[in-house]
Amino acid sequence: MRVCIISLLFVLSTNIFAHDELQYTDRFTAQKMTRCQCEKVTLIDGSIQLYPETSSGKLTSDSVQSKMFFNAATINYFADIPQGASIQFEISALNRNFEWSEWKQIHTSEADVHFKETNQAYRYRVIFEANSEGQSPQLNEVQVCYDFVFPHMTVDALPSRMGVRGVTKPSVISRRDWGARPAKKGYSYHSPRRLTIHHTYRPLASSFKGASTIRSIQNYHMDSNGWSDIGYHFLIGTYSSGKTVVYQGRPENVLGAHTGGANTNNVGVNLIGDYDLEKVNPNGYKAMINVLAWLCDRYNVNPNEIYGHKDFSNTACPGQGLYSRIPQIKRDVRNILNGGSGNETGTLIGAVYDSAKGSSVRLSGATVTLNNGKKIVTGSDGVFRFQIKPGTYNYTISKSGYKTSSASRSVQANETTWGSVGLSK
Repeated sequence: MRVCIISLLFVLSTNIFAHDELQYTDRFTAQKMTRCQCEKVTLIDGSIQLYPETSSGKLTSDSVQSKMFFNAATINYFADIPQGASIQFEISALNRNFEWSEWKQIHTSEADVHFKETNQAYRYRVIFEANSEGQSPQLNEVQVCYDFVFPHMTVDALPSRMGVRGVTKPSVISRRDWGARPAKKGYSYHSPRRLTIHHTYRPLASSFKGASTIRSIQNYHMDSNGWSDIGYHFLIGTYSSGKTVVYQGRPENVLGAHTGGANTNNVGVNLIGDYDLEKVNPNGYKAMINVLAWLCDRYNVNPNEIYGHKDFSNTACPGQGLYSRIPQIKRDVRNILNGGSGNETGTLIGAVYDSAKGSSVRLSGATVTLNNGKKIVTGSDGVFRFQIKPGTYNYTISKSGYKTSSASRSVQANETTWGSVGLSK
């Protein structure tokens, strides 16, 4: 078998890495980590393939200085591959001790690769194999993306299963109906295990214009980012009238491009807007919950596996106004999975006692009043108990001869919450 070694495969738009001793390390130490970086590679003559009558070849890039520390990477590439031929990418990373990692194989375009070390440079190589008829693959486009993913999020453990509950899929506008461009190449399939919430940052929710907004996002992802398709699996937008619509991005059972370094088995759901600035529209929130609940049910994903983008890496996405609601989002999704009827309840229980004498001295005849108007008078054991719908409740406790007191507790479906209160004279 003849092996043809071709030089000058890549012309890089980034600086070639050089060992400039301590100054290099110091510069990175002071650098703030930023969001996922993507760097497009310019190919000699626009494409690369084997020389005629050559059966295989291996080409290695120069070392490339990264713009940030990273521990996860992917290579997105487009190639014409005749039947029986193959093309394979591998990547290696340089850590802060100037030690190169072993070569890691990119099993499919846009797949994630993780490194144990924190790295400051990378190199990659591509291996061409012609078919039995001597036809060579032709590499047309290459892009390298890298990110720093929080180490505990790089372990893609199987979540606990919920069991199928028959949740109805929300109405979704198909790719055909919103005028999607075809993907540049075939998809790589995955098994959804996590759901990640995003916001667009730009456009704002107030700038949402329906399908034209989705097409603009797809154009940006494909033309500026160099991705094969729009990165998200679902996008949700709300018009100024309050009407909310859900769009299909990539099919949810294929690899997306929305959480750099953690896309595998991860479905991206985007609520259009900037939720560091804008308020979450109730209709948009409800639509998002319905999409998440259907995904959890369809793919047996536990609601505990719902995350915000910033859980994975140093980014503001999905904005604090949305990220702060992740615990409530999980509860709302779980409520739908538990029947979706809104009839699920939780228990608020507690004891009323004399605060001066201690919790063992219970007070009978105390009136406990919820902010929804429900009241209970404690018996000889001083205990009150409410069976109520999930939510946050304020309640007051009063008794003759004691100062009125108040408390607040959040109640979850099918769970018991304790909220004992002491009264003083």
